[in-house]
Amino acid sequence: MSNEPPNDNPSQAPAAAPRLPRDVDPHLEAERLQSISAARATMYEATGAVAQRLGDDVAAFDAARRAGLVPEAHEEAEPLESRLDLTRMVRRGASTEELRQALLDHAMTRFECDKAAILEPDESGKVLIVAGARTAGQALRDDFSLRIDEGVGGRVFVTGEREVVPDTSRCDFFTSNPDSSAPPKYLVAVPLESGGERVGVLCVERPVDQPATIAEIDALHAFAAHAAEQLRGVLVFEDLQRRVEQLSVMCRISRELSGSLERDKLLALIVSSARGLLNCGMCSLMLFDDDKQFLRITHAEGLPHDVVGSVRVRPGDGVSGWVAEYGEALLVEDIENDARFKRRDERVRQRRKYTTRSLLSVPLLIGTEVVGVLNVNNKASNAVFTERDRDNLTLLASQAAVSVENARLYETLQRLAVTDPLTKLFRRNYFEEQMDAELGRSRRYRRHLSVLMLDIDHFKKVNDNHGHQAGDVVLQALAGLLRRYGRKDDVIARFGGEEFCALLVETDIEGARLAGERIREAAAAFAFDVGRAEPLRITVSVGFASFPDHGRDGNELVKRADLALYAAKHGGRNQVRGYEPGLEMPAGGEA
Repeated sequence: MSNEPPNDNPSQAPAAAPRLPRDVDPHLEAERLQSISAARATMYEATGAVAQRLGDDVAAFDAARRAGLVPEAHEEAEPLESRLDLTRMVRRGASTEELRQALLDHAMTRFECDKAAILEPDESGKVLIVAGARTAGQALRDDFSLRIDEGVGGRVFVTGEREVVPDTSRCDFFTSNPDSSAPPKYLVAVPLESGGERVGVLCVERPVDQPATIAEIDALHAFAAHAAEQLRGVLVFEDLQRRVEQLSVMCRISRELSGSLERDKLLALIVSSARGLLNCGMCSLMLFDDDKQFLRITHAEGLPHDVVGSVRVRPGDGVSGWVAEYGEALLVEDIENDARFKRRDERVRQRRKYTTRSLLSVPLLIGTEVVGVLNVNNKASNAVFTERDRDNLTLLASQAAVSVENARLYETLQRLAVTDPLTKLFRRNYFEEQMDAELGRSRRYRRHLSVLMLDIDHFKKVNDNHGHQAGDVVLQALAGLLRRYGRKDDVIARFGGEEFCALLVETDIEGARLAGERIREAAAAFAFDVGRAEPLRITVSVGFASFPDHGRDGNELVKRADLALYAAKHGGRNQVRGYEPGLEMPAGGEA
């Protein structure tokens, strides 16, 4: 899959339809990893045979030396011992770090150098980094890096030929450490190569006045080749371990995602899982709004809150917009030089705190429909995201998309179960459930609670004179007013017909009266557009009862708020009444 945009102008659609991201089958991947493991076992059997031969050679040299038959045997045995030590280290399960340090120790001792360093390609394969170093005293920068074809190390890695530089100050292609003040050096760089595959470069330095002999360079080159063979085997094994660990993490993430239906927790889980899987400092999940016009950040880690709340992206704009438009994963190696990566100004750039230039963005797909975009940035150790990272994040995003859709459908079903389809207010059964819960809290913490009952005055005349569609318009508009004037924690429901109710938490008698008056005045002032030349005007009557003054349980509070409502209607309508002892239902049930 290409990581490049379809053309140089990101505002123009590509000529060909974009390909969907590759699917990674965990079962096939597990089979591939098993085959690699089998190959490693074969390689270690061969390593064991080499170790046995080297051991026999060393034993023969020792026997000859003791017999006085080979006076110079110790000069040959020492490098063989060093080779055998590396082989034994591998058989004991040594890590690549331990092998590198052994190689550097040998280079420093045998070559009598001031500095030895191992350069290896990073995950992207485009940069050589310092994988290990030894020094006789001068300062070293372990974050020093070169392009894969840059400097002496890059030339050796590309060509596979060793390089000898008698004086680094006179070498046109030598790239020095920018922070180094060390004098010119005599430099030898040999490839770390095994089976035709280069795993790195070994560089050693001496003073300019201490050049090496051909025999010394040959010995260093030979030992480097042997070390590369051991290093390559362990690198393959450690890569295998990482792949197995990643698959294990993916399986765990998949189980967690599939078992979560609560939207907020699910979004947080997706973002935290992506950060952990790719070992990065910044991650954001963007989903389309209801009308599919913009992508908005719904959850993020590592981004300032003001950025999370303010960002919205049109399909086609920027990196996230490009991914949403074409439904294809995008790996950007350098956001500074990518035309799709737009910043408004330097202040925004500083606020976002991008510490690396590599960015990875993948779509959340349901079939061929893009429902969102998952972005990661600031990979650990300033590393560049790789194709493997892209494949892992794409796999996670595919599972995340299904989970997000499941959560959305679940929320829809839950909402339909408790929501009146006409007014979008809660149903009566939900109101009664919340009444019991809030009453329990009010009793526990000795807090007030009020119930508000509201009825549209002369609503039957609205239906008779203007039709039931006009009546529905009035009900919907009044529901909007109730939501607008209600508080966040209030529970507002359609009680039945043209009657509404509201549960006002932590509200006493006077607070309930004020809330009722605000709603009554808003309804009287509102112009209801029912398709006539002149807007329709209505009034409402309101009754309320408060805990603990007017009742101790939910049924009692609702009944007494209803009595207060009928008292308001009987008293002339378009008014607010609180419950008072002695109120009774009017004869016939209606004022």
